[in-house]
Amino acid sequence: MPLQFEQFVSCLRKPLESCAIAGLFNGSTTTAERAGHMAFVEFEPHGVSMILKEAPWVIPAAEIVDPRTLYVAAFHFHSQGYEGYQQYAGTFPLGLSFADDEKAVRQKLGLSVTAGGGNYNPLLGKKMSPWLRTEYQGALLDAQFNGSGRVELMTLFVEDLQQKAAEGKA
Repeated sequence: MPLQFEQFVSCLRKPLESCAIAGLFNGSTTTAERAGHMAFVEFEPHGVSMILKEAPWVIPAAEIVDPRTLYVAAFHFHSQGYEGYQQYAGTFPLGLSFADDEKAVRQKLGLSVTAGGGNYNPLLGKKMSPWLRTEYQGALLDAQFNGSGRVELMTLFVEDLQQKAAEGKA
């Protein structure tokens, strides 16, 4: 049975060890591939990948015990074949689905939407996929669109506190 979206929401900002991530996917083991202050865990057969970041990027400074502890910062929910994943079989909040186009997503998200992407990124040497973003239960929810205008990736994530501080928004 697919996981409920709220199970993922409840794991945000929690340390990898205390979130029982391994139990989320019928006992799949969690091996985080660390790269600098981040780590990645992939559950390709379930259509989900997870990003973890060290404490200063995810939780307020007053709550940090060990700055190197990894906390859940984001979940990516993949459509069929996107980046080699199986499609995430669970349901999304607000009636969103992989079959939605941008107009449908805008209608479902309402007025509190931020849009981005769609431009060429010279650093990556490619056009960035367009996306729409809204706040969702203390986090952010993105819908990213493919070349056909349909949702190819949904991302649930928390703001990067280091970036926020650098921009003077902390």
